[in-house]
Amino acid sequence: MSTAFANSILDDRNPILFSQLKTEDRFVQGAVQFLDRTVTSNAGLCAFLSSGSTGIPKIIVHSVSSLKKSALKIVERYPEISGKRFHHFFPSNYMAGVLNCTLIPLLSGGSIFLDDQFNFSSPFTTPVRAKEFKAKVAWLSPSMLASINIQASKGRGSFPEWEVVLAATGPLTTSARDQVLEFSKSKIYNTFGTTESLFVSTELEIRKQVDCGSPLSNVSARIMSEDGTLCAAGSGALYVKSDTVAKYIFQGFETVGGGFDFSEIPVSQDSYAPTGDAATIQNNRIQIEGRNDDIVVLGGLNISLARVESVAREFPQVIEVCAYARFGGTIADLSLYYEASDVDLFSERLFHEFLVEKLGMDDVPRKLFRRNLPRTPSGKVDRMQ
Repeated sequence: MSTAFANSILDDRNPILFSQLKTEDRFVQGAVQFLDRTVTSNAGLCAFLSSGSTGIPKIIVHSVSSLKKSALKIVERYPEISGKRFHHFFPSNYMAGVLNCTLIPLLSGGSIFLDDQFNFSSPFTTPVRAKEFKAKVAWLSPSMLASINIQASKGRGSFPEWEVVLAATGPLTTSARDQVLEFSKSKIYNTFGTTESLFVSTELEIRKQVDCGSPLSNVSARIMSEDGTLCAAGSGALYVKSDTVAKYIFQGFETVGGGFDFSEIPVSQDSYAPTGDAATIQNNRIQIEGRNDDIVVLGGLNISLARVESVAREFPQVIEVCAYARFGGTIADLSLYYEASDVDLFSERLFHEFLVEKLGMDDVPRKLFRRNLPRTPSGKVDRMQ
């Protein structure tokens, strides 16, 4: 691990702008210019420029002290990771690469094995490299985990000898978690957080149904209905109040004449802010059900693309999926793009029957397409492509 890189993050004096690899140059240049003229006292700040899978850039600015505080909450929740060597797969300019894979190991007295960014060949090389470099803890996205699980299930490799695996950046399915428990002795825990609020919650014990666990210290969550009232039960929009919320949030927009600029979104540690996720909270445990903005109206039916995707991921041999439908269309326009293992043995007929059984005929995709889905640097499906 580069000492200079680590020290630059921990240094409270100099500001840093992290930009995801696929972010357009004009967004990066616009962010630098905007921050220079807007944030007058920028010592000890880290700004993250992200377009995620939406293509709309956003700048999230955190103080280094908030990043440290959030990292230490995870160390407090999982004392078994202290002093261990972390296996680093995420890009170093992505939030998970900075907070999860750099600050947490350093602040817990551990070290970091900086491996290549996770790719299609990683499931074959990772077990050997983890053993060689004595890596004991790994942060993985669900898609990374699925890739390693597939090779282990085929007998083409073993699951790496990590002691602890922490899942982040997306929903972890029960089947993916159960496969890890089948192939390895690793403890695996699910986490939930946002770039705006940092870590929100983690699970502490293995349960039949994977959820995101209970909120961390000084973090509270609530479910709100569409009319803005508090929900005592059921599902709705997830709102979070945290003492590590971003100092500034700026949303990008196109200006007249083809230019680009940012506008400020108010943030506060004293109020609840929307996460953009739909969820339920039972017994102080958060279950993420999808995104609030994933509902499309097709022929008068409200279809949750996240629900379709969540069900499809549970089918054996399915690695990752992406549901799509154009707004204002009909149910005939609902499509599902998927990646699958053992393609020669994969039965699309059985896959379709599974979807009908789980979703019902009203919500089942009418078109199925097998594809190698494009990914963002964090391993999420890149919906812009």
